[in-house]
Amino acid sequence: MFGLVPGEDKLFANTILLRLVDAFRGGDIETKLSVVRVFLSERKHRDKEKKKQCKGLLSEAKVANHLELLKRVKSVFDSGDLKSKGLTLVLFGCWADFVKDNAQIRYM
Repeated sequence: MFGLVPGEDKLFANTILLRLVDAFRGGDIETKLSVVRVFLSERKHRDKEKKKQCKGLLSEAKVANHLELLKRVKSVFDSGDLKSKGLTLVLFGCWADFVKDNAQIRYM
């Protein structure tokens, strides 16, 4: 992919995901809503491609540091207002492929 070293594309994708989550964690409500829209659009695309057995960018096999993503977003749920908590739950729904294995989040 565009002259990248093998494996560098996964590192690049994981960096983008972590930056999106950091923007969600530190941003105002409009920023949080924008981040949620990004993940919802990916989820919609993944649902359309379900017939082709496409797991999408956010499958458990492709996200190497999903525990770090969950930890950062869970901190927003623990310390946020009601709107932030709602947006956090929407994010967890978008990440259902790897959230299902985390007992703390599954029982929230």
